[in-house]
Amino acid sequence: SESKAETAGCRDGQEVMEQMNSEHRLRPQPAALENTAGAVRWKTLLEMSTDSIHILDLNGDLLEANPAFLRGLGYSAAEAKSLNVADWDAQWTREQLREGLRSMLDRSEVFETRHRRKDGSIFDVEASVTAVRIEDQPLFFCITRDITERKRAEAERLRLSTQLQLLLESTGEGIYGLNL
Repeated sequence: SESKAETAGCRDGQEVMEQMNSEHRLRPQPAALENTAGAVRWKTLLEMSTDSIHILDLNGDLLEANPAFLRGLGYSAAEAKSLNVADWDAQWTREQLREGLRSMLDRSEVFETRHRRKDGSIFDVEASVTAVRIEDQPLFFCITRDITERKRAEAERLRLSTQLQLLLESTGEGIYGLNL
């Protein structure tokens, strides 16, 4: 029967786990896995991605992280070994995060949240989270992107739109637009 990982476009769930073996892997794996073509491909994709990529277990513990994720939050790979999603998600409590992960089993979701860097600063992100089962273990493949600038632009657009609406409503005379 076809596994969830195969359904998601992967040939084999074990291959996915092997591909995740890179210098940024948080749990050590056998050296023999490091030299497979799939591992090289996966390592290249992880390292080149400008988006933060990380993998969580059902408790929200961080299992994998790419360099963009580590840079974005300000952690080293060694520091990240003990992180849980509650350590960087600034929007929800640890229990809310656990409940959220459990509710996402066997599905994907895209949502906005706020992340906390190691230095305490907070920024907006868009998260795409896909739940998969590999070797009967539920995992969450997460891709996050800093959307701080997009949120600022949206706020500015709303401010200008409101300002224009107030201006139009406060004028006692008609305003006409001519297209010459």
